[in-house]
Amino acid sequence: MTEIGRVLAFLFMCGVVGMLEYAALKAFWRALRAARRDLRAWRERRRDQRALREYEADFAHIDDRAWRGES
Repeated sequence: MTEIGRVLAFLFMCGVVGMLEYAALKAFWRALRAARRDLRAWRERRRDQRALREYEADFAHIDDRAWRGES
């Protein structure tokens, strides 16, 4: 193989490796964003559940039958 052939092969392989690295990096960032989005949704659900439990605890002393007017 001539010197120019070796240079062209090297540049081609650098381009292929660079494209593969770019694709892998892009997939990694996509997965990271999805994981952060899932974590944010989980935290929001947990916060909502905690708020609901606190709300229910605030009204736990009220008897449901008395609330409806029954004795």
